[in-house]
Amino acid sequence: MSILKDLQKGSFISFILGALNKLIGFGLQYLLVHWISSEGYGFYTYTLSIIAILAPLSLLGLRTYVLRFVSSNVVQSKWAEAKGNIFISNLLAIISSVFVIIVAELIIGSFKNIEIGQKNILQIGMVLILFINLSIIREETLRALKHIFASRFLEMLLMPVIMIIGILVLSYLEINDPLAAIILRAVAIFIIFIIGAIIVRHFLPVDIKHVRSRKYDLKVLFSVSLPMLFAGSMRIVTAKTDIIMLGHLNTMEGVGVYNVCSNIARFAVFGLIAINSIAAPLISRTYIKGEHVQLQRVVSLSVFGSGTFGLLISIGIVIFGRKVLGIFGAEFLKGFYPLLVLTAGHFINSAFGPVGFMLTMTGYQNFLAFVLFVSAALNISLNFILIPYIGLLGASVSSMISMVMRFGMEEKRARSI
Repeated sequence: MSILKDLQKGSFISFILGALNKLIGFGLQYLLVHWISSEGYGFYTYTLSIIAILAPLSLLGLRTYVLRFVSSNVVQSKWAEAKGNIFISNLLAIISSVFVIIVAELIIGSFKNIEIGQKNILQIGMVLILFINLSIIREETLRALKHIFASRFLEMLLMPVIMIIGILVLSYLEINDPLAAIILRAVAIFIIFIIGAIIVRHFLPVDIKHVRSRKYDLKVLFSVSLPMLFAGSMRIVTAKTDIIMLGHLNTMEGVGVYNVCSNIARFAVFGLIAINSIAAPLISRTYIKGEHVQLQRVVSLSVFGSGTFGLLISIGIVIFGRKVLGIFGAEFLKGFYPLLVLTAGHFINSAFGPVGFMLTMTGYQNFLAFVLFVSAALNISLNFILIPYIGLLGASVSSMISMVMRFGMEEKRARSI
């Protein structure tokens, strides 16, 4: 199959999944806001943002390692290495996740100036880290094996559907608080984890299942995964800093409004996400084989597709953004200008294409880690300065500036490959 057909097929599957995810996710977000109130939704979002920062720390950069090396192992028919890399990645994810959970629980337990209900939400939320990380290893394993639909449909489709059903049941029972929301999230993640374990076992190639030995090189693993641990952590910090700092410097209602704006703005990068799901392993494979013309073709097609789609969605958000925010309630209309700023940042991301993945898949993880560190530091600094003065708009401007700087540095380096 040609590079173009591979990219078209994989991107189409990701696009369909992504479109359904966005539509169902929009409905889920609407139900959450009206179920637990904008303030309750704000603390729910705040808790998930903390989890989103801690999970990559405990994953040790293994997400990228699995995608990159299992993909190349399969191409080269190195079945023992593929089996070994999958095994050691899951083992390390379990060990590190349990450690982070224990430390986080002890820290949360020591909090004195927090309501008991909020403390319970945070403590329950921390347990999710283990199952989230193991699900990520499973997802990246399936992506490396080119089973795009199987890798993504659980989190993208089944998870929100389970959440929606749960919300409707709990609403009927008149249970409507953030604690119930986070418990429902935990139940959904556990169900997804069990189903996912069955699916990955089913799709593993026969050669991997039957090979007796498991080969892995811890030196290579840590030389690649640790820079990606840092890079992944910085990427999440950059993405979630605004939510966390709004929680401390603004109000929980403000956090809820901002998160809705952020989720709507991410529609502008939806095309890039769909393309990246198949472009990343293609970049790795063409680079390993030395097919530089094919590599350039993958990148060029990805940039064109993601940029075009991002432009169309951004125009739609500018025109209809205020009306969409109004669906959630009058208090959400104050997020219109932050929504426009965030949309601009995500459109620029789409216009640059998969430069981050290109650096990761071609061995430039150390440079990427440096770029993400600079971006995260800038984002934190700007949020600290701007949020006290202009609130939600300050958070959106900080995120947009740090995103543009990051993409510019990545693009300049990627041109030298």
